[in-house]
Amino acid sequence: MRINLTCVQCGKTFERDSWEVNRGRVKYCSLNCFRLSRVGKERPAMKRRITKKCERCGKGFETGGRIGKTTKIYCSNRCSKMTQNGRTRREDGYIQISLPGKRVYEHRLVAEKMLGRKLKKGEVVHHINAVRDDNREENILVMTQKSHMKLVNHLADLWAKEHPDLVDKITREYAAGG
Repeated sequence: MRINLTCVQCGKTFERDSWEVNRGRVKYCSLNCFRLSRVGKERPAMKRRITKKCERCGKGFETGGRIGKTTKIYCSNRCSKMTQNGRTRREDGYIQISLPGKRVYEHRLVAEKMLGRKLKKGEVVHHINAVRDDNREENILVMTQKSHMKLVNHLADLWAKEHPDLVDKITREYAAGG
């Protein structure tokens, strides 16, 4: 039995036997279209790519589609692993600094410099504006873990009071497993 298919390269309709289709290998109408797909020509179905600027070197690069995730911020592995002046921005937003023999968080170094001593066990560094890579002295506050948790819970309560509709929506989505 013959089946009508559409070529993923050129979009032309073509026929193939059902046994070929069942094997799952039929995507192209001809050997020429198959070869064109292998040399990197853009397929009509794969145009959902976006152009971004690398956060490290400033070079433009394309991402998305078959190339990769749209969340990429660096143009290459080299740029993602490279550090600027020994500083690396982690995926969670914090800045790490390379010191001889160890890596430390920049906000903790800034806090220790402000205090003139090392942080004690149980002390945490809070970013006042909640931006994790904003490590200016005026944006950093050192507090105990207990008082930090109270502050975070208080801020969450304030937000929840201002946005009851969002709290309801998010709670229902969480309870539904979404």
